[in-house]
Amino acid sequence: PAGRALGQPPTLGMWPARIGMLKTKELLFSGDTIDAVEAERIGMINRVYPEEQLDEETMAWCQRIANVPLDGLTVHKHSTNRWAELMGLTMSVYEGAEFNAIFAETAAIEEFGRISMTKGLKAALEWRDDPFGDGRGAVRR
Repeated sequence: PAGRALGQPPTLGMWPARIGMLKTKELLFSGDTIDAVEAERIGMINRVYPEEQLDEETMAWCQRIANVPLDGLTVHKHSTNRWAELMGLTMSVYEGAEFNAIFAETAAIEEFGRISMTKGLKAALEWRDDPFGDGRGAVRR
């Protein structure tokens, strides 16, 4: 998860626009994780479906989009992308990548790598996640 010693998510530059500055900082500073339902609730994602319905719902969305004339979709896409560019969101994606590269040179990344190489990935994940007490350091099968 973001904030837990392994860098920043590639989409971080979009988070403040999607979920607000306060929620972005809360998630980054705390290292907390959220599930898909919470991500939908705060506006990080649009929809959540049970796994067994995912293919059907995805195809239904594709069909809805396909019902809109292609030239209309093209204009909609360009206009919303232009808005994002004017708001600085495109540059924020590049900035996010830059800050992720900076994060990659921190002592925490070095320590994670050292533990991973000497004790294994499981130990490194436990080192990263155990302080948060949410069980994310446990290896799942």
